[in-house]
Amino acid sequence: MSVGLMDLFHSRQGHFLLESGHHGDLWLDLESLCLRPARLQPFAVDLAERLRPYKVDVICGPLVEGAFVGMMVVGPHGNAPRPACRLAAGCETGRCH
Repeated sequence: MSVGLMDLFHSRQGHFLLESGHHGDLWLDLESLCLRPARLQPFAVDLAERLRPYKVDVICGPLVEGAFVGMMVVGPHGNAPRPACRLAAGCETGRCH
């Protein structure tokens, strides 16, 4: 049986106010995505291969719930991953705390 990417997510249906301020009817529990990295790895490698023609210098994954996926995609490129976080009001550094 072939496993699709969406089969790796735990999801919930309903009405959700997202951190971005947008609303959605599907919630994907991203923190569960990397519990079994061997299952996710083929998708990360596929994404890395699709990015190769663009000669990507940096892969940036959100520090909360996305950094591990970013690190998996970076692997084949050999570049260092760059975590991202939201800037707090008045924060000028752009560094995560």
